Amino acid sequence: MRPAWVLFRSNSPQNGSRPGDVALCCPGVSRARTALCGLVLAWAFAGHAAEPAGKWRVAFFHDEKDSSFSIQDLRFSSPRSGMALGTLVRKGRARPSALVTNDGGKNWHFVSLKEEGLSLFLLNEGHGWMVGGDGVWKTTDGGESFQRLSKLRGLVRLHFLDEQRGFAVGAPKKIWRTTDGGKHWDKVDAADQPQSNPERSIYTWIDFPTPQLGFITGWHEPERYENLARFPPWMDPKRAQRMRLLPSLTLNLQTTDGGKTWQSSSSSIFGKITRLRLLPGLTGLALVEYGANFEFPSEVYRVDVRKHETKSAFRTKDRAVTDFVILPGGQVVLAAIEPPGTVRELPLPGKLHMLHSSAGGWTEMPVDYRAEGQRAVMSLAPGGSVWAATDMGMILEWNGVRSPEQE
Repeated sequence: MRPAWVLFRSNSPQNGSRPGDVALCCPGVSRARTALCGLVLAWAFAGHAAEPAGKWRVAFFHDEKDSSFSIQDLRFSSPRSGMALGTLVRKGRARPSALVTNDGGKNWHFVSLKEEGLSLFLLNEGHGWMVGGDGVWKTTDGGESFQRLSKLRGLVRLHFLDEQRGFAVGAPKKIWRTTDGGKHWDKVDAADQPQSNPERSIYTWIDFPTPQLGFITGWHEPERYENLARFPPWMDPKRAQRMRLLPSLTLNLQTTDGGKTWQSSSSSIFGKITRLRLLPGLTGLALVEYGANFEFPSEVYRVDVRKHETKSAFRTKDRAVTDFVILPGGQVVLAAIEPPGTVRELPLPGKLHMLHSSAGGWTEMPVDYRAEGQRAVMSLAPGGSVWAATDMGMILEWNGVRSPEQE
């Protein structure tokens, strides 16, 4: 098997790179040689920088008195079928719920869940899986009902290649594999290979740009004295600003045979890779989110696995990117929250901003003034619209997606 390509963050300038540049490197190949591969990544989506058409439509907004709906995840399996997971609170009573649409977001209805849903994976309009607080659940009717398949603690995300083969990741430092649709799960031994303390390690993301080629990412966060502080950073901002910036260890796994075998690697970076989405041509984006005392809240990187290159694509102090989608024509849409104060970890909502890749860089897209939250998630409906949801109960749709033939 060819060596896995991994992300690393340089702590000192090399060959003209600035401190903190991210590059792709191959284990066993020097960083200097990797830098010679070219840190300047050509616009991976060149030729697809048209101005955004259409506008964001509020498809759902939970604005009831004495009630709230905190959205945890959002997924669409087709232009018609979509689902949001969250917690519905009415008159002080919290109830795990799914919000379902079968007509492209024109109408929505709540479905009660037996336990809190953390994340979703929808294979098609009928079949989908949910990570619950205490196991794996499955729907065969588009989210109208869920049945528990197995009890697995510590899961955070699922990914299925078909109705039988799937993978699950979580803590402490665990990866599981199923070949019967989620009824039974086996541990993937390669999860243990990166050297780190399992109790402080977690795998959080799965991406398969092709049926054979897949990536799993996570991190190990070293224990530090500041983590034992009595008060959170937003209650003691001066102390938070004095905290020494420490890197975390990124955990990477790659498969080239559909998940039968995995090759592991690790790298030290400032921040955590929370999203990685690659196209079949192995170009894409990675989202790195930083700690409270870093100069920027987040950074989006363009990734070219074949050329072994990455380059910063977006970062700014007043936009905390929490998710993104890559459109069929190669355009990119980011979802970002404007921090409500100088201390980014304030437990307060900020204004939602949607940004579209354009010829001049990035274009802010008009969004309803009521759209706010602490985080936003996105979903691209196959052959349909782009969707975004805030954790404050609003779902928005953008129908300006262009195919390559329309560009």
